[in-house]
Amino acid sequence: MSRLVAVCCLCLSLLSSGNPGMAQDKITSEYLLPGTTRAWLSVPDSELLLDQLKQTSVGLLSEKEEMKPFVKQIEDQVKSYLDEQNVRLGITIDDLREVKAGEICLAGVLPKLDGAQEKMTRGQHGLVILADVSGSESNAEKLLGKIQEEMKTHGATEDKAEDVLGVKVTKWRLPVKEGQLQRYTYHSLTDGWLVASDNDQIFREVIRRLKTPDRSETADTLANQAAFQKIAQETRLEGVTAHLRWFLDPFGYLELAQAIAEEEQVIKQPRNNHAEILRNEGFDALKGAGGMVSLNVGEQDLVHRTYVHVVKPESSDVSGQRAIGLLDFRNQWDCDFKPESMIGGGSASYVTVTWNMKRAYENIGPIFDAFLNEKSFDKFVESFKKELNVDLGKLISLLGNRITVVSNARRPINERSERVAFLIPILDQADDVAKWIEKLVSGDGEVVTDGDRRYIVISSEEEELDVEDIDPVFDDPAERQEKKEEEAALYLFEKKFILVERGYIIVANDWDYIKELLDGNQGNLGDEEDYQLVAESLNKMIVPERLSAREFGRVDRMLETNYEMLRQGKMAQSQTALARILNRVFKTKDVPENQRKQKIDGSTLPADYSTAVAPYLGPSGWVCETTDDGWLFSGCVLKKKGLAELVKKPVEKQQR
Repeated sequence: MSRLVAVCCLCLSLLSSGNPGMAQDKITSEYLLPGTTRAWLSVPDSELLLDQLKQTSVGLLSEKEEMKPFVKQIEDQVKSYLDEQNVRLGITIDDLREVKAGEICLAGVLPKLDGAQEKMTRGQHGLVILADVSGSESNAEKLLGKIQEEMKTHGATEDKAEDVLGVKVTKWRLPVKEGQLQRYTYHSLTDGWLVASDNDQIFREVIRRLKTPDRSETADTLANQAAFQKIAQETRLEGVTAHLRWFLDPFGYLELAQAIAEEEQVIKQPRNNHAEILRNEGFDALKGAGGMVSLNVGEQDLVHRTYVHVVKPESSDVSGQRAIGLLDFRNQWDCDFKPESMIGGGSASYVTVTWNMKRAYENIGPIFDAFLNEKSFDKFVESFKKELNVDLGKLISLLGNRITVVSNARRPINERSERVAFLIPILDQADDVAKWIEKLVSGDGEVVTDGDRRYIVISSEEEELDVEDIDPVFDDPAERQEKKEEEAALYLFEKKFILVERGYIIVANDWDYIKELLDGNQGNLGDEEDYQLVAESLNKMIVPERLSAREFGRVDRMLETNYEMLRQGKMAQSQTALARILNRVFKTKDVPENQRKQKIDGSTLPADYSTAVAPYLGPSGWVCETTDDGWLFSGCVLKKKGLAELVKKPVEKQQR
């Protein structure tokens, strides 16, 4: 899987430094790829994207002299890693830059299984890179010569390969470890396209389509798949050019990632069956996700749209109906999505979403059982009634169908500056809810009194409520303890503070933040100018009646804590959610998570974040609409007010 992610990053990294269909005279990648394409990333015009990127706030920021050492360090690290990973296809980031390609596309493809074949075997999948080099064929010819030398230096040997419809094919045998599947890489240059793949069958299929473009509109291609077409239609924005487009078949991608991971194994390991369980439980109703990104659109640095396509199951499909029941985000309660009265005007980020929690609770049992044991959910619920006298179903029915998350940072910035709070409204019997919540979590934490307030504090180092802790029927205690020692749970927050007040369950990682929300007098976020500007931009893209979620963020404030920790070399010791995730990803057995060495040297970053960086980071937001067959996400990042003035060179300012 790491190689698939790495190859995806190759295209994304290239981008950092239109609508579907065929252009008037030029076929596009979705018409060249087979219908079994599971992951697709395309830049319709790489030169245009780079030009637009330079005009965004982040592009302007990266050109500042004080930022260049850090930017170069990131570029070098990413380039080194990706170049090392992508010996598989033989094309590096610099290669694609030098060719000056038009469209650049990366795709992951799975084959259709034949007849009695029940599951894919190793080596049947393939990765494909397509680059439109029309007008730059001479550069592409030079690149093929360079690739030839590079492949030899990495120990690859050239094998004889048959032509495809008169197109010359270069085939390379890649070095592998003993026990690994033999791998090959194929390259060709034809009809203005550079094609590279690690699968002979898929490679030849693409070449055949290039040589017979008149058949592509009716062939079994990615462009002709119903989910792809639906996503392209829903994410199109009138008057906005897509600078990046993508598509993902969720379950197909999981199979592809698993296939790549297995191919890397010298000894084949047992396959994780979580994807199969989800499919059996009806989640294969999710047919695809995809969308577009556009840069430098008027007053917006970035505009993006994503559609998650769902095919509603038949009424007789019990598992499918159950899965859909878990994902009911329709606004059925006249939620106005405005920030709650306690959400102060100085908040860094805010997101609120409607969710039918009662319906989700009614449908979660069989899915819960599928991952554990039969009737395990019933035992889980019964244990609460028996041991804690808490009726989970009753508790859920007393909660509102809205969840809000808000954040801010404590100053001065340090390892514990990030503050996050979750709010869930209570419809009725708030006193009973408070008692039940205390029973549910007090065994894992400490009940504390602060004046008239009674709250619970839980440390992430302490044991949390766990199914296995309630009923030991699920597995052997010794095995369970061994598993916990090998793979401790990831806790996003060092501590959690839980309080019921003002008709809400409030959970936060900082007690003072809860008090600020309840007692503060900082105005309301919904009245702030930048919030209203973002909302105005987003409202132009949506049908208000379909709204299911709204988010707002001040990017400068959201990034400040992690920026300072990175600059001070304290990211490993930081208690932000991002830092804790990174600690888990990069931890080693012999080094504690909070003592790992920071991977990136941030010492060259400007010390004054407020004047050197923050002025380039504008407000952002996204919204989600629930449609008849999916969810449509629309988002934007606005240019910071006054940015044009800030980025003028000092000489220009003096001459005015």
